[in-house]
Amino acid sequence: MTPADETVQQTQSLTGTRRFRRAVSRVPLVGSLARRAWNMIHDAAFRDSSSYWERRYASGGNSGQGSYDFAAHWKAETVNALIRDYQILSVIEFGCGDGSQLALGKYPTYIGTDISPSAIRRCIDRYNADKTKSFWVLDPRFTADPLRAIHADMALSMDVIFHLVEDDVREAYLRMLFGAADRLVVIYSSNGPVRGLAGAHERHRAFTPLIRERYPEWQLVSEIRSKDQADRLERGIEDENAVHFFVFGRSGATEQPQTESASGNG
Repeated sequence: MTPADETVQQTQSLTGTRRFRRAVSRVPLVGSLARRAWNMIHDAAFRDSSSYWERRYASGGNSGQGSYDFAAHWKAETVNALIRDYQILSVIEFGCGDGSQLALGKYPTYIGTDISPSAIRRCIDRYNADKTKSFWVLDPRFTADPLRAIHADMALSMDVIFHLVEDDVREAYLRMLFGAADRLVVIYSSNGPVRGLAGAHERHRAFTPLIRERYPEWQLVSEIRSKDQADRLERGIEDENAVHFFVFGRSGATEQPQTESASGNG
């Protein structure tokens, strides 16, 4: 078999796998169980954050449950409100994934970056006709930008930090995230240990102490939870460290919003 034949065979196999996964996912109970099994298989083969996400996207996986349904809509409403209230003109997202969450965003101009070439390929294909959006493959371990060639009013990170299990990768990521922001840094993440089991590709630990230590010019402006999250927290059935929004503003560079951002319902 020639190399070309092997490539064709691998492509056909991957296409068949994707079709099978899509068909199974349409069956409610079976689809849920199948997704769990799929994630367990990937966790068992976990080596590092970078290879995990590339393997996941290349094999037909997606950005995860948080990029779909109610969670995705509430996150989009929250970020869109911040953009409106703070009059943000440009957004750069570190960890844009497959672009599913992006479809709900209302960003004047947008740069999406991800460590996975396969994820960025999907974004390029999906948003090819949208001239307000650019996409780059970016690995924080191999990126240094003291000239701030990449920057925007808002730097955005959603469901990324607790997926960076390596300390050096997390620190490089935060350096890139805060270095690219002109006015706001918006993070959706856990901020310490949380209840329940986490996969091998997750590590929930506090990140705000690191921000205070490394980036003192950035102040925590607000924490935003949905109404449902706030109610569960008040009743003691949700961890204070559970995923929610953290909004940071640069000292002396961030004016208060013109209107209060909606905290969401549900």
